[in-house]
Amino acid sequence: SRFGQINFGQSEVNTKILSLFAKIKDSSSQCENDNFAYRLLHVLVNDVVRLMTVPLVQSLIHYLKEESENYILLYGLAVIPPLSGCNPHVFNQLFDKLILTGYSDSSQFDAVIDLLQSSYSCLGITCQDIGSYGGSDVPECLHKKSKDMVGFISSTDVRQQAQIDRDMLQIQIFMEMESYGAAINHYKMGYNSLPSGANSFLSLQDLATSTNRAIVPSYSLYKDYFQKDDNYADTILMNAMTKSSSSIAPFENISFDQRLNIVQYCLPSMVILMSSLAALYSAASNCGKDKSAFGDLDEAVAYWAGSIEGNNIGGNMFGEGASFYAIAYDICDDFDICTQTKDSEVNVELVLLFGEAKKMLGRSSCDAFTLITKKIESFMQIPLIQGSIYFAREMEGLTAGDNDGVIGAGYILTNSILPQCKSVDEESARIIFDNLDVTPTGDHVKDGSKAVYDAFAECIAKMDGINCEDIGIISEYDFCSMSTPSLSSGYKFSTDLTQQLNIALDIRDMRFSMNVTTARDIYLNGRNSRYSSSSDLRTLSDFSVLGVEEGLLDEPFYNMYVFTMRDVPTIKGSDASEYMYADIIVNDVFDELEKSFGDFFDVNFAADTAVALNVWMHVVHKLYEAVYDCRSGEIVSNKEGNISIDEAVAYYVGMGQKQGDATSGSSLYNLAEKMSAYFGSNEVESDINRRIYALFNEIQGSYLLKNTCKDDKSSFRRLHLLVNKIVSLMTVPLVQSLIHNMYEVRENYVLMYALAVIPQIAGCDRYSFRNLFEELVLVGYSDSSKFEQVLILLQESYTCMGITCHDVGPYLDKIPECELPTLGAEVIVGYTVSADIREEAKLDRDILEIKMFMELESYGAALNHYMMGHNSVKDDIYRSLHDLATSPDLTLVPNFATYKKYFNDRNYADTIIQNVLRNSAPFDDASPDQRTETVIFTLQTMVLYMYSLRCLYKSLSICLDGEAVTHSELGKSFDEALAYWAGSMEGTLSGGDPYHDGVSLYALGYNVCDDFDTCNASGDAQVNDRLLAAFRKGKSALYENDCSSLEENISSISSLMQIVLIQLTLYYAVYNENILSSDSNGDTAAGSVVTMSILPELDAIDEGLSNMISENMRFPPKTDEYVSDGKEAIFNAIASIVDKSEYLDCKSIGKMSGIGGVCIPEEGNEVKISNDVPPNETSNIADGLYISSSNVDDRAAIAQDVKAISNALKSGNARLAKDIYEGGLNSNIYDAVGINTGEKRSLAGFSKEAQAKMNQESTFNIFRYALQDSYGNYMDEPAGKYADTFVNFAFSNTKPKALAADAMVALNLWMYISHVLYDTVTKCEASTNSSPMGVFSSSGALAQAIDEAAAFWIGDSQQTGDSRTGHLLYALTEKIGESFGQDTNGQVLVNTNILKLLNNAKSTVTFVNACGPRSNTHLVLRVIVDKIIIQMTIPLIQNLLYNLKVYDAGRVKLYALSVVPLIAGCNPSSYSYLKAILIDGEYHARDFSDVVKALQSSYSCLGLSCSEIGTYNGIACDDRNTAFVSMGGYLPTHNVMEHAKIDIDILQIQIFMKMRAYGAAKECYMYGRNSYRGDERRSLRDFSTSIYRQVIPQYKTYTQYYDDLDYAHTLILQAFEEEPPFSYISSDQKHEIVIKTLQHMVMGMYALRGLYDANNLCSMEDDSSNTKAEISWDEGAAFLIGSLAREDNKLGDGVLLYSFANEMCPFFDTCTKWRSGVSRVSKELVTLLYAGQAELESRNCQALVKTTNEINSLLYVPLFQGALYYSSMNQDLAAGSPEGTRAAAFIFSRAILPVINVADRTSASVIDVNLDFDSNYKPIPDGLEAVFGAFETAVQNMDGVDCTDIGSFGTMNACQGGSGSESKGKRSGARFIGLSHCMLF
Repeated sequence: SRFGQINFGQSEVNTKILSLFAKIKDSSSQCENDNFAYRLLHVLVNDVVRLMTVPLVQSLIHYLKEESENYILLYGLAVIPPLSGCNPHVFNQLFDKLILTGYSDSSQFDAVIDLLQSSYSCLGITCQDIGSYGGSDVPECLHKKSKDMVGFISSTDVRQQAQIDRDMLQIQIFMEMESYGAAINHYKMGYNSLPSGANSFLSLQDLATSTNRAIVPSYSLYKDYFQKDDNYADTILMNAMTKSSSSIAPFENISFDQRLNIVQYCLPSMVILMSSLAALYSAASNCGKDKSAFGDLDEAVAYWAGSIEGNNIGGNMFGEGASFYAIAYDICDDFDICTQTKDSEVNVELVLLFGEAKKMLGRSSCDAFTLITKKIESFMQIPLIQGSIYFAREMEGLTAGDNDGVIGAGYILTNSILPQCKSVDEESARIIFDNLDVTPTGDHVKDGSKAVYDAFAECIAKMDGINCEDIGIISEYDFCSMSTPSLSSGYKFSTDLTQQLNIALDIRDMRFSMNVTTARDIYLNGRNSRYSSSSDLRTLSDFSVLGVEEGLLDEPFYNMYVFTMRDVPTIKGSDASEYMYADIIVNDVFDELEKSFGDFFDVNFAADTAVALNVWMHVVHKLYEAVYDCRSGEIVSNKEGNISIDEAVAYYVGMGQKQGDATSGSSLYNLAEKMSAYFGSNEVESDINRRIYALFNEIQGSYLLKNTCKDDKSSFRRLHLLVNKIVSLMTVPLVQSLIHNMYEVRENYVLMYALAVIPQIAGCDRYSFRNLFEELVLVGYSDSSKFEQVLILLQESYTCMGITCHDVGPYLDKIPECELPTLGAEVIVGYTVSADIREEAKLDRDILEIKMFMELESYGAALNHYMMGHNSVKDDIYRSLHDLATSPDLTLVPNFATYKKYFNDRNYADTIIQNVLRNSAPFDDASPDQRTETVIFTLQTMVLYMYSLRCLYKSLSICLDGEAVTHSELGKSFDEALAYWAGSMEGTLSGGDPYHDGVSLYALGYNVCDDFDTCNASGDAQVNDRLLAAFRKGKSALYENDCSSLEENISSISSLMQIVLIQLTLYYAVYNENILSSDSNGDTAAGSVVTMSILPELDAIDEGLSNMISENMRFPPKTDEYVSDGKEAIFNAIASIVDKSEYLDCKSIGKMSGIGGVCIPEEGNEVKISNDVPPNETSNIADGLYISSSNVDDRAAIAQDVKAISNALKSGNARLAKDIYEGGLNSNIYDAVGINTGEKRSLAGFSKEAQAKMNQESTFNIFRYALQDSYGNYMDEPAGKYADTFVNFAFSNTKPKALAADAMVALNLWMYISHVLYDTVTKCEASTNSSPMGVFSSSGALAQAIDEAAAFWIGDSQQTGDSRTGHLLYALTEKIGESFGQDTNGQVLVNTNILKLLNNAKSTVTFVNACGPRSNTHLVLRVIVDKIIIQMTIPLIQNLLYNLKVYDAGRVKLYALSVVPLIAGCNPSSYSYLKAILIDGEYHARDFSDVVKALQSSYSCLGLSCSEIGTYNGIACDDRNTAFVSMGGYLPTHNVMEHAKIDIDILQIQIFMKMRAYGAAKECYMYGRNSYRGDERRSLRDFSTSIYRQVIPQYKTYTQYYDDLDYAHTLILQAFEEEPPFSYISSDQKHEIVIKTLQHMVMGMYALRGLYDANNLCSMEDDSSNTKAEISWDEGAAFLIGSLAREDNKLGDGVLLYSFANEMCPFFDTCTKWRSGVSRVSKELVTLLYAGQAELESRNCQALVKTTNEINSLLYVPLFQGALYYSSMNQDLAAGSPEGTRAAAFIFSRAILPVINVADRTSASVIDVNLDFDSNYKPIPDGLEAVFGAFETAVQNMDGVDCTDIGSFGTMNACQGGSGSESKGKRSGARFIGLSHCMLF
């Protein structure tokens, strides 16, 4: 009764016990017929005992509370003893406190109760069973129900299974008491584990004899070992638990202690181990089938860990566990593998593995789950080995017959592992058994513990999945110290490399670290590996940090990675150099882990990252050390006395690695083995490791064991090839890991392995590299839907990385082995070859990679690449560009002699390159850009050019020799010429690489053709088409043995190649003109090289002109500037030479836009600079993309300016780019009759002239307003020039190089198009409003303006739907639209829409008298133009989202500048946030989600939707419910958001008024911008002049007072036109009059129109009328609250009456606690609106009338407040003062005067006079007291106005002039306002 347990006159316990007695009686009768009935009876009896414990516990609590010491002792003895068998720690604590010491200190009460309650589960009772004592003296406890086990998060409740460990502990107690019968009963019947749904206890014998064990693969080993005994563990246990007189061999003579230990260790090591494994393999069997697999896995953990270990990581801190977990825990200290929390590293790893197994189940990755299961089984064997070894040590020296218990423990643990050991090494198993037998023939451990250790070491070395280092060290015996890794490769180290091998142990220790700090410390400071030269610890971090000092800067792979890593956000944002990229990334991983540590696999991730980045590159470094050593003549020992190739092997394999074992070792060999299990390798050793070791052995045999490097000076080139083969094979596991983690969608791992793989692709497949880098690095791989797309890109890059589909193999049964097309062996750029010339073609990769190294200023790496080659194999060595440049066969080329003579150097190209790379004159003072351009253009225009000709003339030589050879042999040299000319990166298709990534001579052709108007329809160079035709024709002549025709074709090919060289010379003559000699621009060197590449040919024709060209183009120049004689001189000189040439065709060279070509006119001998006048005809913009009705080619040519600027920026010539930007280049300006004015249209002018041209345009003014500071500036320049200001900022920032070009398109050009369109509307409107006799704009002129907008949007050279051609907004839209899934029917939807709208606009203005007097065309046109602007905004938003995702800071700033200002005009809160983050501040990736959310919240107000923007890489967006968002807390029943958006018009008018853009403000008022009713745009003028306001009762009062039906409209127009009474108003006053009139005279009245309409409709009977009534009611609410006053908006964006009431409430003390900053009026308004909503739903029309009238009266309150507030601000103003507050007070008075006039004319007269707007008089002439008194009197006489809503101002109360204590104001009667002016102070 003390515990509230009495029900129906009897305690709940007694009721339950009596019920159980009855059940026991019934069950006992079944014992004769049912052999298992006793087990059911056993459960019932235990239930009784459990309940019998309850009153004992309750008594103990009672007496503890009463402090009755003797009773406490009594009930303590009655309760505590059972705890010893299930919770030893609590038992010991309670036994000490209550029994031994005695309870005498009441301060211990809470602690004792906590201990007692924590043991309820152990006693089999619950908190509910006990109840609460004395009501609340001891409340009923809360029973913790955590299912977790030692840190493993269980999916199912397996706590009962885990409690089997209590049986083990209790059996141990019974054995200690020699109560064998009790032990056997417990073993057979169970006592603590009652799984859900079971009717009997689960017993240990059930587990020991379960048939489920057969599912474990190793079970058969145990069965065979124990003489086919299925139940071997049961046999051992029953024998051991039998008294010695009844025991059988080998236990008949063992001691009590030995018997005890046999039972104690047999239960976990044999029974529990096999039960756990059976559950685990059952989970593997059920994986992917049903959820039972999760239950199986949980059960496996439950058996292994038990219940006593608890829920937390690290297990029971007191070491009291009894299950398998406890064995590892107890023994780890002896092997030095305990963690900081004293748990075993084995247990930690098993928890991790169980957790990973759960993840694999969740993903149905069943193969992976099985692999983990095998690893778990291997790890579970480790404590058995350790225990056996430990007890071997303890048993050593014991004689036969000794009774020590350790003998029993050693015997049982040994027999728990010997079946595994025997299966791999019978002899070692025999030694172990003989030494640890329980009844040996001699002394125990007779051969000594060392022999047992050695035997175990042999077993360990051969057992799968067990690493020697996992065993640890005991008695200074290191199980890993006996030998280096056990690999069968045959590779032998020349020196002791133990320390190098030990670096793998650092990786291992990182994996086992319990926290990030420890793991990082190992990474940074080392632990296991030392430098022999200094004894300092070698660290994994050293591989990245110190590697730079060891020669990495000269190595190719390292530089490829550095080049790529520069653009990784983590590295870009780091203070450290990109040269330490690996260290930066690993430390970044650690940093992230420290922020959110929780998954131990994350520590594994840091270790994996160090392997994939640090160790991988260090192995490559060691391999290249060997190559460079060999090049110097001998592979010598380094400063540590070791051979670099040996060190490479040591680092690759690492200590502790066993052959073909994925579970041992920690380095790269281990990674290859792990991946082979996923990728189809079932051999002893993975194919990759086997092949790598074969190459290691080949290198050792051919180079280390012989003097090859010394004897053969070129042998290093063969070694170089072997080393690169190893590197390619080392890449395979990285690629496999990337695919595996992509499939598993492990985002962090995908990122890491992407960084480990794709840098290699940067130098040979730029397209795949860009896409993979974007998808996997910049954006992040989190969407499995992209798996196939990314995989294909990766597979297409295999060749580039030097690997094959077969190398990678199939992924499980999920992905078959890929099959890449072999077309590359047959076709290059559409040309069919007869021989396999793929290797020759790959030489272009060397050029690209050299370019990368040059940009990094890694000149040593570039020189090595040039000299040694890297990609193109010939006869088991790499073909190098140096080989080509110095080939003796160049003499086959007839004009080679001309070059040799001109340069006075046979190896002229090689001399130039080596002078640059070795920093020799004349390049010793050259800038990095100039060095780069010199080397690359020399390789292209000299080396490849001449060697291609060498191959052609070689084929001619074969033809002339007339030897009989096959077609393939005959055409080999000829095809080689094409391979060197085209390269590999151009691909197989005609037209070459569509992404223009090539670097060959072919690429130079299409790079320059656009500048000379010599591109074909597909964008390729016409000269390339002609060259391919010549190659085909020459090949036919060769096959026909027509040597004469062949020679002619070769000569033609040579001449065609020279055309490109001439074009390049002319190009750089234009762009280098007037560049100062001190300029570091790379173009200056490029121009010099391309000129030199053709000068010998030109010199042979005209030496004088050639010298002049040379002097102008040389690097460095002799004069102060380049091209000092001017570009015209160069053009004229080349024209003259070409005219004299027999082979060169001037027309093939083409013309440069705005300059001309090199064809000499018949009438003169000089080239005329082109000044053609465009004909007066239509333009076919971009090959028919848009057909204009006027010639706007000059506008479209602005695209060529953008292109030229982009090219200049990419080549580092910012000065040239800026000159073109500011002065223009290609877009000529013509006068009205088509005559060229000689001026150029410039992109800079679009922005610089904006203020003058656009000062009355809406979009431009919103940008100005949004960007200006308090001085009207943006970045210290006038805000109207914001675009020009940002472009100039971009010019001064080199990263990204093209940012300035992007900016002038997205900012300057975008806004100018907006101007052209709005200007068209303005002109149309002006024509409409002109007199019939006036001049109005012709339809032709307006149509031309639309054409002009189209030309600026599209530009010339644009192809339909092509994101790669074109340079303006159309191309930008195509590119970004494709990324957002908007590409439909070959063109993104935005472009389709814009072109359609432009054509609609043109149609609108071209019909007869379209914009004539009184037409409404301008209204239609205005809507179309606004729709175009909305569509134009989409690509800007998409680009902003994209760059936010990829974290491109420069472009984030740019596109934020192009988008965020627009949001200022419709969503001020989001605008303020976005501006602070993206424009004023620095964007960080952590802000991504919040920024995107703010951006998306603005779509609706911008007139956009999520679907129109599209989706990019998982950026979620859902605007389906935005139509029904709450407005100020009111949720409409119908979609009235379009109506609510009328407040955006007011917001924008407010902006325009502030910017003094009164034209834009008036247009917005008159015609509207943001609110639609259906397809019809609504305007505020519609509201202010609506005839429907007549439904409002007081409307007539207003019209009579003002004698004007449209009184508010009149006020607004008077203000705009500054007509009386506003003839002399200030800009502030003009602003206040317009805005306050709109807010408080127009919107309030029109809102009431909606509410009263609802009243009228309510009384109609039909359902449609009621729906209409609901809509009208919601419309009224929308006009009172608006779209900007969202419920969650805390920044006060609203501009309507609701928001103004909130604005006033702080001044009148009328804010509520409902929501912060909300007034009583607003709260009451929302309440009334909801009331009306409900009344409409129920058709309670009478109540609705009352509600509407209350709202009507309520709306006067903020008007009173506004009039009073602004009156107080005007009292001290002088006559004629310009303050806006005077105008505000005037408008508030006009908004309330008509109703005041009805209530009290005298008061109205006072208010009228004092708040009138007459600049000739001082405001408030009668004083504030008179004004306030007038308001006070008026309110007394007004029905429905509650003075308490008006509130108090200062110390005065609004009601009766007092404190308000007596106020009882209601809306039902007049109330005294009681205001005097003193209240304001």
